[in-house]
Amino acid sequence: MSALTSDIERRLGTLLATARAGPDVEALLRVIAAPKGEAEKAWAEWRKDHAIAGASARQWRLLGAVGRKLIDRDITPEDRNALAAIKREIWRDNQLRIRNHAPILYSLNDAGIPFMILKGGARMATQAGAMEIRHARDIDLLFPPDRLVDGLDALIGMGLRSVSGRLPGMVKSQAFARLHPPGRQGLDYLEIDVHSVPLRLGERASNEDAMWRRSMQGILGGVPVTVPAPADRFVHAIAHGLVADADAPVDWIVDAMVALDDPDFEPRVVAEESERRRIGVAIALGSLILERQLDVSVPAEIFEACSRDVSRLSYRLEMKGLLKLSRRRSPIDRLFAEIAERDRVSGRERVTRSWNTSWLFRPSLRAPSADWAAFRHGMARLPGLMPRSGISGRLQISLAGPNRSLDNRSFDLVLDGVWIGRVRLRMTEVLKFAPHRSWSAVISYRIPQSRTATRDGMLEVIALDRKKMPDAADLPGFRVSARALD
Repeated sequence: MSALTSDIERRLGTLLATARAGPDVEALLRVIAAPKGEAEKAWAEWRKDHAIAGASARQWRLLGAVGRKLIDRDITPEDRNALAAIKREIWRDNQLRIRNHAPILYSLNDAGIPFMILKGGARMATQAGAMEIRHARDIDLLFPPDRLVDGLDALIGMGLRSVSGRLPGMVKSQAFARLHPPGRQGLDYLEIDVHSVPLRLGERASNEDAMWRRSMQGILGGVPVTVPAPADRFVHAIAHGLVADADAPVDWIVDAMVALDDPDFEPRVVAEESERRRIGVAIALGSLILERQLDVSVPAEIFEACSRDVSRLSYRLEMKGLLKLSRRRSPIDRLFAEIAERDRVSGRERVTRSWNTSWLFRPSLRAPSADWAAFRHGMARLPGLMPRSGISGRLQISLAGPNRSLDNRSFDLVLDGVWIGRVRLRMTEVLKFAPHRSWSAVISYRIPQSRTATRDGMLEVIALDRKKMPDAADLPGFRVSARALD
């Protein structure tokens, strides 16, 4: 155990115990990870307290991989037959679901719309025989930002509809599926999760070209597809898996092990992505689970890249809330997540502002004009607002929208990639009757010295929904303008 790894483990404290796979699946994971001669012992340990027929959902999802590991090992014929039956069941379900949806992937290829398969689908597309051991509930598709609308149009044109009724936003993916009568979905029911960004956790990096360049080819359901490189699959498995919901499956741990074992795995890429996206706490937790719980060696370079994030209290508090099921997250957990998000957008450095980081719009008689920018996919861009001093300044933000549609709306302001504040409209009974044509707020801010080298004064006004998350919906009738006061 290195001093650095021990220090990271000490800082994470109880987070590691919370994130660990539970005792109901720990022995099964050790079977999959064990070297030759150790797998049978781990299997016997699990069988002392569990029956295959009584396996829970998250145990059952691992039994296919366990069956492959024990296929030529010394176990009872009854266990061997039961594990083989589970593999056949997983293979049948995956064949029904993926083969019946393969024409969708064919059509996207024929239309020339690039897409990438993420998570479990990427493993099935690259690992031989994974179709019989990796349970698939959905297929995760990532579209490049400039082809997202084309991809959505193609899916809708093929009869798929958003399950929630919403389109993918800047952060959260949305599931698409063919419509079925209630209770009549059938064994071939499969959701296609459409992502506009690779990761929900961490900084929303604006440039994913490097990930697309590193990508490789695979075959899913007989269709040629693009999948992330092994290092990216390792990052995605951990960053998605640790904040999983529903029955908290632990397939992500096996996905991470498979990616780590790939001959083309590059620790340098994991380190760079962890630092770039600022997800070091998650990557450190996942890596420690592999090392401490399963005796899987993780390169020291990865822990070195995670150490800076692990040292930040805001990121550790954010992860504490994310490890809970979403229905159990408290307002305090969401507050910690917001603080961590501001820390990421501000570039890790202290950004001095006026005494309050949130401002209120006030009534204004300024009428909207042709130069006011409209919102597209929840964001408006306003160029040429670099402060004269290059470091600090004030902005006057004016906003107009139809009737009461601005009531309790919030907007994040990002100047050249640095979060400078949040502005909101709180409609009171007094303000409701105040004469106005728009609403205005004056923002004071200061940019960190190290972030002023490459700047063009681009202001992004990002609309937030009721949960203070970015809202990618178009806002018809909304207009915004800004001008530098000094």
